[in-house]
Amino acid sequence: MKVVSKLSVPQVVSGLPAPVPRITHRLTSLVSHKGTLTLFDQGAVSMTGFLTSVIIGRFAGKDELGLYMLALSISVFITELQTAIISTPYMIRRPQLGDQREQRSYRGSVIAHQIAFSAGTVLLVSLAWMFLSLQGTMTDFHATLLVLAGAISLVMLRDFVRRLCFAELRTMSALLFDVAAGTLQVGGLLYFALGATLSANLALATIGMASAVSLLCWFAANRGEFELSARALVADFFINWQLGKWILASGLLWALSMNFYPWLITYFHGTESTGLWAACIGILGVLNAPLIGLQNYLGPKIATVYATHGVSALCDYSRRAALFLVAFLGSVSVALALAGDWLLQNLYGTDYAGNGLALAFLALGLVAASVGFVYSRGLFALGKSDVDFKINIVPLLVLATAGVWLVQLSGTVGAAASLFVAHVASALARYWCLKAATTERSEIAIEPTVELQTDE
Repeated sequence: MKVVSKLSVPQVVSGLPAPVPRITHRLTSLVSHKGTLTLFDQGAVSMTGFLTSVIIGRFAGKDELGLYMLALSISVFITELQTAIISTPYMIRRPQLGDQREQRSYRGSVIAHQIAFSAGTVLLVSLAWMFLSLQGTMTDFHATLLVLAGAISLVMLRDFVRRLCFAELRTMSALLFDVAAGTLQVGGLLYFALGATLSANLALATIGMASAVSLLCWFAANRGEFELSARALVADFFINWQLGKWILASGLLWALSMNFYPWLITYFHGTESTGLWAACIGILGVLNAPLIGLQNYLGPKIATVYATHGVSALCDYSRRAALFLVAFLGSVSVALALAGDWLLQNLYGTDYAGNGLALAFLALGLVAASVGFVYSRGLFALGKSDVDFKINIVPLLVLATAGVWLVQLSGTVGAAASLFVAHVASALARYWCLKAATTERSEIAIEPTVELQTDE
């Protein structure tokens, strides 16, 4: 007698109590209640950065704004690395932990990892200050680097706390935290600006103090939300390292290719030109508000969609998110590009005129970068962070080839044009790689029927 049994490998979405509904909401449904709070939060953060740039540029001058921009590029570079190795693995792994005790233990581990990473950063910045002092180079930047060594750990921890809140979808907590820190920061800067004593160094010290006060309040309010275990701390580190090593390598390439331009501008054209670049980046904060706010919401959401609904839902959600970002941010960026020079003159002063073209390139490039972000988080969710690492070689190649030449030739305009090319090329590469990865995963998840025959 022959017994014929048909065994089919289940689809990714099988096993759920009911068929997973397709994501059929309109594009604007991406901005839910929590998404709206995220936009408000990023609006507060971007407004803080924007006002900081305007206050320094208008009351301290282009040179001081240029020095601040160099310090900021170091801070952004380091925080992007910590996001890659600490915050992003937490965002990806946390939804998979169902037990509250496990989540508290994991939260405690990543906080300890963050503090250790911040301490190492302080040591490295201090060593860099000692090296420049002994070499006698970049004398104007010596004091700024020393102040940065004292403030950077607080700035890093401030960024980590807000990302932790977003990873847990606690958007109201992030909003309150960022509003408090931003109010203290801008208030302190205005105090020194009106007293005619503001400088890049004093601005960095003020930012550090504002971060310290807001962090003390946050840890006091959340002291019962995390646990420390030596065994879990070590185990979580190795798990995060396996999850985040390619994300770290990818983030290192991306951060280097994005944040090296101010240094090139300083090398070829001086800190005044770097101040002009900083003014353009400051104006771009208007576009950063909705962009980064949506990214803070979409990053954890993409990981959750894949974890709960599978490949098909991931593809659908990523496509709709990308279209939403192009439609929404594209119109804003065009308006910003057209009014760029007028904004620079009226906000920063007439000394900053003539940089509208640079701002236009930066605004349009940011739209391409936002699309690339969606596809990169899709790759992370699929465990393809090594692919994202390889893609981040593209903007570094643009920087090393066309970027250096364009900056030397055209200063801020050349740097902005180089960034635009890098963002577009990277977004296209991520789209094709995610498409290939999801196709491959779907073919594995849905296999043809297999017949097993047994003779008796």
